[in-house]
Amino acid sequence: DISFAAQIGHLTKLTSVKLNFENCPHLSLAAVGGLGMGLSKLLGLSALHLNFGRCSFESVAVLVPCLGLPRLGSFVLALECCTGLTDSLAALLAGGLGRLRSLTALNLSCAGCSSLTDKAFENISEDIGRLGNLAAVNLNFSRCSLKRIATLGNSLAPLQKLSSVTLDFSGCAMLTEKEVASLGNRIGKSASLTTVNANFRSCSKLSKTGPQGFEKGLGKLKRLSSLSLSFEGSDITNDDAVPAKRVALKKAAPKRVSSAKLLRKAPA
Repeated sequence: DISFAAQIGHLTKLTSVKLNFENCPHLSLAAVGGLGMGLSKLLGLSALHLNFGRCSFESVAVLVPCLGLPRLGSFVLALECCTGLTDSLAALLAGGLGRLRSLTALNLSCAGCSSLTDKAFENISEDIGRLGNLAAVNLNFSRCSLKRIATLGNSLAPLQKLSSVTLDFSGCAMLTEKEVASLGNRIGKSASLTTVNANFRSCSKLSKTGPQGFEKGLGKLKRLSSLSLSFEGSDITNDDAVPAKRVALKKAAPKRVSSAKLLRKAPA
């Protein structure tokens, strides 16, 4: 694997790279570091897809800081169920992302990274806010032990080219109604968003207030044309939540919301 990592840097004509290392828990630190250095030499690279699901994050963290690719427009980084994700390692990841200033599309998955902390999430959110060319963001932090996610809205709202946001916090059982409502309110300050997809499925602490507050915030998005929300498995009913949310969205953006998929837990 070390020889492969060294060779990729010689393929200077590459514009797109997709590598899958899922379920390689013994991937060596030297190999990943060599891969990062090799990729950093591909100055014409515009699209990069890396899957390190179920690998050791101690190794993966060596990769991202090596990336300073000037033309990279699309970056997919899958880290599902990576072990050992600490605040310091997440800071390295965030720092690497923050250097990709030409990025227009980011897809980052840390699903199932149970040791991911609020501090780590905040570091990643802050550096995403530095990517002024982003048009589409897809973040998956499902099944993580997060309590504070509202700061992500502070990073996303000022991005003037951002048109599409997809967020997955399903199974984040520590999220409160106040935090979810605050995230919606902050995302609602965006002047450019047209598409929002958000999944809060099985967030067991959510009842009526959080979902209503989240959607009320989105009601301020005057360009919103596509909306998909899921609160399935939370402690709310259709009678409590749906009418208020639909009214809020109609008042804020009449005739603009062309599709809305509101998923709710059916009453018992």
